[in-house]
Order: sequence, then structure tokens, then C-alpha cells
Amino acid sequence: MLTAYLHIHMLDIRNEAVAILQTVLVGEGKYATHTLIQLLKGEAPLTPESHSLAGLGLLSGVYPDRILNLINYLLKLGFLEYDDNDSQKLQLNESGRKFLQYPSELPVSSQALRVSPYENMLRNRLMTWRQKICETESLPPFRVLTSYAIQRVVQDRPESLSQLEEIPGWGPYKVKKYGPQILEIIDSINQIQLTA
Repeated sequence: MLTAYLHIHMLDIRNEAVAILQTVLVGEGKYATHTLIQLLKGEAPLTPESHSLAGLGLLSGVYPDRILNLINYLLKLGFLEYDDNDSQKLQLNESGRKFLQYPSELPVSSQALRVSPYENMLRNRLMTWRQKICETESLPPFRVLTSYAIQRVVQDRPESLSQLEEIPGWGPYKVKKYGPQILEIIDSINQIQLTA
């Protein structure tokens, strides 16, 4: 009898985590995910304040998707959070500060840092949808839907308006206005995944 097993590599992401958390800390909640990735890769337009960032360019050889996965993992660990103003800005919480004070080995399975192609497809479609809404309604992206709310939709894949309303960043107004469109996008990706 053949036994199938999954070989999972364990990685220590301490250095990457420290670079991300230090940049968020020094930025004092000024950076959204996209800007944070640009700074870590050394690709953001330099300003006098960004020169003082400890993490500036430290992850220059890392793919942006990998950095995004690392940021999402740090959010899951509770080291990072989005600020309370319903914006896309990241900030450290107490767990993140403690880790920065005493950085220790941070083992994670390579599987935990992977995102399925369907999750990427859903995220990309939601981002494209948000951009179109922003252009149509002349609104900044975070007013339509925060990056955190998009990430939660990708993770939770709600199947109803009531499930959508349970996700942070979605209130009754946004669910009524945008909910049917979001559920349609989710369903289209689910159909693709089922037929694959």
C-alpha cells in the first residue's frame, strides 16, 4: 500500500518579521500594505522620513507576493493590525512590540506562507472591482473597501450578505450597496475552482 505524505519545510522568518515590524513601528501607522512592501523592497519614492527606516530595502530580493504573505501571516499571529480609523494603515500591537523587543526564532511551515492561485485570483478581482468603483464614484480606495476587508473576504469567502456583514469593515450600508457584487465575484471564483 502506498502512503502519501506531505513534506513540509519549516522556515525561520525572524529576520523578515523584524524588518517588517521595525518599518511599521518607525512609520507610526503611516503606511498601508502597498507602501510598506515598496519600502521594504527599496522601491518607494524616498522622502526625508523614509531614510530613517531601519527596514528600508532590507527585503529587496524578495518577491512582493511573498512579502504580502509574510505581512498577512504577522496579522494572523496578532503582531500587526490595521488602525481603528477604517483605513489601510498598519500598526504594531503589544505582541508585535514584545517580539521586536526580544526577537526569537519564528518557525513557520512553508505551507502557511503559500496562497492558493484561487485566493490570488479572488484578491486581484476584488482589487480591480474596487479600483473601478473608486473611479466611478470618485472615492479613495479605503472608503470603498479597506485592504483588510478584502483580505478577510478572501480568507472567509462569505456565501451570504449576513456572513459578509460579519466581516470587519462591512456595515449594513456597504453590504446593501456592494454586497451582491462581491458575492457574485466570490461565486465566479468558486465556480472556476470547482471546474479545475
